[in-house]
Amino acid sequence: MLLGAGSADGSVHIIQRKGDDTWTKITYPGHDGGVNALSWGPSTEPSMLSQEHASSHLESLALPPKRFVSAGCDGKIKFWVCKESKFEITKEILAHDDWVRDVAWCNNIGLVTDVVASCSEDQKVKIWKREKDEWLPKEININTPAWKVSWSLVGNLLAVSGGDNQVLVLKEAANGDWERVSRVNEEGVLEQTN
Repeated sequence: MLLGAGSADGSVHIIQRKGDDTWTKITYPGHDGGVNALSWGPSTEPSMLSQEHASSHLESLALPPKRFVSAGCDGKIKFWVCKESKFEITKEILAHDDWVRDVAWCNNIGLVTDVVASCSEDQKVKIWKREKDEWLPKEININTPAWKVSWSLVGNLLAVSGGDNQVLVLKEAANGDWERVSRVNEEGVLEQTN
């Protein structure tokens, strides 16, 4: 079992439970100014879900390495992967113009690519899709500091909470843009968008 945590001193802590019921902790330098969020990647690669991959790789199905994404006060998101029992940064992106408050790795049920959402004090939400070795963003301005992002179980909806005490629900349109499908205000009133 692995646990991940970030701290205000900028460190990322990986805590592991061993078979003898003891715990170990390894600390890594994470983000200047503090770590605000950490999200584990799915335990399967998106390509494992494709029919072509399943039929040609049944004998060699291996789970991908453990991986996570972190977000910090430095405006960056960082992608980490476990190699030889140690985590290392594989990609570092200056993602926002202010503190990145949250980051969420999307479940890849039915998706053919990795997707991550980040949100920031800069009033923007970014949806990052991995194409080969690049993470390409789609930017959504929500006109209030964005504090938390959370994916639906199948990854087709993204909830975003912000400084205006409202929760926006976003969905990807057929053209690849993200649009608001509903909003819940602080009184719990749901507003639908058609």
